[in-house]
Parts: sequence; structure tokens; C-alpha cells
Amino acid sequence: MTLDSSNEVVAILYDIENAPFEMLNYTLGKARRYQPCRTIVVSDWEARPEQKRWEKLMRRPGFTFRQISRTYHGKNSLDSAIYDSAKLLYDEGVRRFFIITTDSDFVRIAEYLNSDTPSYIIGVGTKQASETLRNAYDEFMVYPPEEKEKKTARKTKAVKDEAKQEKKTAKAAKETTAAKTAKTVKQPKETKVAKAAKTEKAVKAAKTAKATKAEDNAALSDGNLTVKLPRTLRETLQERQAAEGVSMDELVTYLLMDWREKVGYLLGAKGFQPAKAKDEDNFVFPHEVMVLQNIRNKRLDEVLLALKEAGVPHIRFKAVVTPFNTLWTLRRLCETMQKEHGALAEQAN
Repeated sequence: MTLDSSNEVVAILYDIENAPFEMLNYTLGKARRYQPCRTIVVSDWEARPEQKRWEKLMRRPGFTFRQISRTYHGKNSLDSAIYDSAKLLYDEGVRRFFIITTDSDFVRIAEYLNSDTPSYIIGVGTKQASETLRNAYDEFMVYPPEEKEKKTARKTKAVKDEAKQEKKTAKAAKETTAAKTAKTVKQPKETKVAKAAKTEKAVKAAKTAKATKAEDNAALSDGNLTVKLPRTLRETLQERQAAEGVSMDELVTYLLMDWREKVGYLLGAKGFQPAKAKDEDNFVFPHEVMVLQNIRNKRLDEVLLALKEAGVPHIRFKAVVTPFNTLWTLRRLCETMQKEHGALAEQAN
């Protein structure tokens, strides 16, 4: 999804002189948790033209690699250039940064990024990084990951596997004992009445399943889709329904048409409050909208294919929920999608 605001940009400041290629590659993997937001990677790539791996790295989708310019050459010239780039990004509204270095001189960059509106900064460096540098960040990731943590993880896994195996052995022994006991006890024959009741129950279950399937097929033929809501969202909607004194269909329609509400509130996410009443011009969006939560990558393709095969009419305007657009109003989400579709249409022409 194309972003309309620099608030949803993640910037990675890479100290190419003091951090190896592997550390950058590790950080790009960590930065994926913020996607599909735009990610800008800043460094002096021309300073290391012998690194043939840059070319392959820069073809990665979802990342923009920006070349910086040094105002002078010599000691600390790269630090100064990255500092200038960080200021520009901060002034543009970027508030999420990764800084890849073990050089304590970068503390002043972190201080500037928190000078006005605080930024969220994640540092990536070796275990030799000073406490001053670590404390300047909101998070600090050690590269390579501590060997001690790996050993602890392996040890914990081994203990869990051993406990699991013991549990299986005990269960098998218990089942064997129960089977032997059952053989020594003569089971009474099932009466004709019991058999008839059992058959009747099976027939009823089959009829119920058939009726349910028929109802589902009828709903799909009408273009409707029945979905199971998460428990927290269902409870929130039921509470709102009781408070408003309306049907569930009326409530859902009302929520979808309340353009002032934030997406997170409409999805029943914790921490969101209803919008304060205020005068606003009438906003009309004459299109159906599909908002997909906790569905990404391969799972997203599977869901869209299932909807198509179920005969659900095509919905052109679709949005995947991210940590950032949950803060948007429904109106802003719809306007952003409309702009993107307009831009794509222009490119196609």
C-alpha cells in the first residue's frame, strides 16, 4: 500500500564504515515487522563500491536505498553526513528509526531525534557498544545474537522435549493398562432400545448438517458471507448493541458509516475510545470496503481466493490493517485508498 504520510516511514541509518554487511542484512529482517510501510535505508553506498552484494541487496522489494552526500572527507565525515540526513528525515516527520553502529558518536543523532517530538529508536550493534550508546535508544539489539541465549534456548527446548516424551510414555502405559483391564471385564450387550436411540441420533445429526450446508449455500448465492468474529470483537459489538438498543445489522451499518471513528475503534481494539462529536461536512464514499485484520502474505492470497470461489462479489477497495492505519479515521482510510487507485489508473493510462 502506498503511504500518504511520512509518519508511516521507517528510516534505517547505516554506519557503513563500522558495521559489516551482515549486520545490515540482519536489521533489514527485523525491520520487516513495520511493513507494508515504506522503509528508507540511508548510507554512503559509493564509499564501498567493492561490495558487490549491494546490488543484490538493493533489489529487495519494500526498501528504498538513499545515497547521502558528504560535505567534506576525513575523520567523522560519514557521521556528519548521516546526522544531516537524520535531521532531514526528522523534519519531514519520520519518527521510527533503526541506527546500525557501535560508534558512541551516534548518541548525538539519537538526542536530536528526541529533541522535539520523541522518536522510537532501535539500535543495532555489537556487544562492545557502550552503555551510553545503548541508553540513548528505546531498544538495543546485539549482533550477532548472544551465544548464551542460543544455548539457553537449546537447553530449554531439550528439557521440554524430554518432559513431552515422559508424558507420552506415561500415557501409553496408562492406555495399555486400561486396555488389559477392559479385556478382563465382560461388557454387557447393547440392547435393542439403545441401538435404536443411537441410530436416531445419527440420523438427526446428518439432517442438521445437511440443513446447515444448504443455508450456507443459499447465503453465498445471495452474495452474503458468514464469518466467525474474534471473541473480544464479538463481545464489544454485543455490548454496543445492548447500549444502542438496535439489531446487529443496524449496528454494523452504523459503525461502517461513522467516518469519524478510528479504524482501531471500529475493529474493537483495546485502548481506543469513540470519537468526540463535532460538526463535519458529509462525506460520501459510494463503494464497498473490505478491511482485513491479521491476514497477510500467503494467508491473504488464500482468503481472497476463497472469497472469489465462494461467489462473493468483487470489492475493489481493500485495506490490510497495520499498527499505523488503526490510528486513522475510516474517512482517511477510504480517501487514501481512493488516491492510490487513482494513481494506479493514471499509471495504467
